[in-house]
Amino acid sequence: NIIDTLTNTEAKYTRKRYISFQKNFPNSKWSISNKKQINDFDFLIDIKVEGENNKFEIESIQTIRLNKINNGKFTKKILKEETLLKSKGSSLIVNAKIPDRALSGTKYDLDIVIDNPLDNSILAGGIALISEEEFRNNTPPKIKLIPIGSGGLFKVAKAPLKPTIQYWGIILAHKEGIIALTKMVRIVNKLE
Repeated sequence: NIIDTLTNTEAKYTRKRYISFQKNFPNSKWSISNKKQINDFDFLIDIKVEGENNKFEIESIQTIRLNKINNGKFTKKILKEETLLKSKGSSLIVNAKIPDRALSGTKYDLDIVIDNPLDNSILAGGIALISEEEFRNNTPPKIKLIPIGSGGLFKVAKAPLKPTIQYWGIILAHKEGIIALTKMVRIVNKLE
């Protein structure tokens, strides 16, 4: 069990989130891939989760850096994170074009493109910055929905001057249901 290899604090937090997630999506499938050892103490892994319940389908992808410390335990740092939740059976296809990293002090694009035609149907949507506390506690963000034209939802964001992590919440409402997306963007001093 990968959770047991984390430090006590990180294991407790991760276990709590895992249990909460499993309640909502009990038949989810988890996979770990692209295991890569960087050096004797650092490893990269990709975690993908897919699941569904009576109302929703979910797909989440994380890239995590594990750093080995004393006693064989690890600390973790999330490098990439994106989650897509949509109404079960919805044929609406979206393509999120949001960077994983942005340079501090610059502008970057948040583009949510609708890949299939909407004909004459109405679409509403919104994008909001989420605090780290809201994100970690799974607090639903307050996102103001506005009518949007076909094509998608587009926003230009300004990266803070200092390195940090920004979390974005996006929601689209359509006659076929809703699509909600959360995305983490790491603000860095230099792009590697």
